[in-house]
Amino acid sequence: MNSAGLYYGFKSREFTGTGISDADLSSQLGWIIPPSTIPEFLDPNALLIIRANAPKPPRFSKKTTASGEVAGTIPNSVTLFCSPEKVATARASGWSFAKNGIGIKFVGETSSTRQMSCFVKVTATIGTADFFYGFSCDKSTFNNYGTILGLQSPQQLTAEQREKRCFTGASSPKPKQATLKTANGEISTFCSEDKIYDLIAAGWAIRG
Repeated sequence: MNSAGLYYGFKSREFTGTGISDADLSSQLGWIIPPSTIPEFLDPNALLIIRANAPKPPRFSKKTTASGEVAGTIPNSVTLFCSPEKVATARASGWSFAKNGIGIKFVGETSSTRQMSCFVKVTATIGTADFFYGFSCDKSTFNNYGTILGLQSPQQLTAEQREKRCFTGASSPKPKQATLKTANGEISTFCSEDKIYDLIAAGWAIRG
């Protein structure tokens, strides 16, 4: 996805017979296809996110060249994800722009809504680089428990972190959830990895 080492993972179809090879997908769209080494082992400070809501890469389309017996089973064209760093290469290789990528919507503390965007740290699987999982959070939870949970507002993140190190809605990785029973009910939300021991000591239950 970007120079910070954030990679977007997804499932795709089989391309045999389409006239589009794995080498094309790699060189023209920036795909990393198994059994190629997955990004987290190419760079220990990289992070692979699976099926994230945002950010999502742009999509490009190309006509297939199927013929003969397999022609009826191959679509006339395919529309596929493209690494933002390969957009110029895709255009030069005959791919047509189909759909914009999706960026993250940041809702700050001063918004007029009850909810705001909050982010918690997710550390690279092997290395030490920090990325940030975003979600919608009640402002009262942020104001009352944000420090112990390790919540950060968009304003507390740097421009580089907002642009290259944040993601939302991924099925993996997902941060742990912290729950606290209070006199007024139960608080349950995501928490930063580096706050887990503090939360347990303060009576929070951790799951995930």
